[in-house]
Amino acid sequence: MNSFNEIIEKSNTICILGHINPDGDCLGSTLGIYNYIKNKYADKKKVKVYLEEASKKFDCLSGFNEISHDTNDAIEYDLAIVCDCSNMDRLKDFSVYFKNAKNQFLIDHHETNNINVENAVVDPDCPATCQLVYDLLDREYIDKKVAECIYIGIAHDTGVFRYSSTNKRTFEIAGELIEKNIDFTYLLDKTIFIKSFQQKKITAMIIERAKFLCAGKALFAYVTIDELEAFSLTKKDVDMVVGDLRETENIDIAVFAYQINNNIYKISLRSNGEKLNCADIAKIYEGGGHKKAAGFTLNMPLNEIIKLLDKELAKII
Repeated sequence: MNSFNEIIEKSNTICILGHINPDGDCLGSTLGIYNYIKNKYADKKKVKVYLEEASKKFDCLSGFNEISHDTNDAIEYDLAIVCDCSNMDRLKDFSVYFKNAKNQFLIDHHETNNINVENAVVDPDCPATCQLVYDLLDREYIDKKVAECIYIGIAHDTGVFRYSSTNKRTFEIAGELIEKNIDFTYLLDKTIFIKSFQQKKITAMIIERAKFLCAGKALFAYVTIDELEAFSLTKKDVDMVVGDLRETENIDIAVFAYQINNNIYKISLRSNGEKLNCADIAKIYEGGGHKKAAGFTLNMPLNEIIKLLDKELAKII
């Protein structure tokens, strides 16, 4: 395997890709590398990030407004860097850049990863892809812009350093990033804690009607497209609700379903403790993720989804 910096050095044109519905770790890793390359090589290399549109709460990250959302089959890059993505399907239309590139480099921490490339750093025990990215970079080129991206990615995928996957190295890196004079309080408030009044109202509605499954060991909630539209919100505005559900005593798992089209629902799982492996559950339905956070899609009416989850989760719990 070629080292990360060696393969960048040999490449004049570089694209950086991540998974659909980009979250903090995906944005942090892709934009962190983008800013790193811009910082290290100035205009000597052509570099572009391709992702789906992400929540505007991340517009505090340098390079956010330069992300491209379009694809062009005719473009061929010297190098495609894929971050925080466990399989090709999750690259969606942007997979064309990966396939057309002369070389590829993969950085990921999902235990369900099945992308097979020569140059890869994949560690399911690492709490965030951004943590892996940080250890690949030359320290002298990690400036404030790079540090902000990496910090946000680590903070989001560790639940602000609360999840059990957080380790000693996580805190060491966070400390080194803070030394770059990043305003970590602002970054955390902007991307995690501060919500609009409409977000708070719809969250209250969702939690108010949440119901227990599996004799109280699972907590389930949902939101529909019509409800999001009524509050003038999008699915990105409720991406933290499953975390709110998880923070409920005496449950083993939180399940949140949001409608994406007719009878199609995206299911997000968050587990408490060590009893359940969310990734194993998601794989049953061709999804993926981590032990304590995973997701998949179901195509059926909501009432059937509730019955299915109550039955299947009860077997596992």
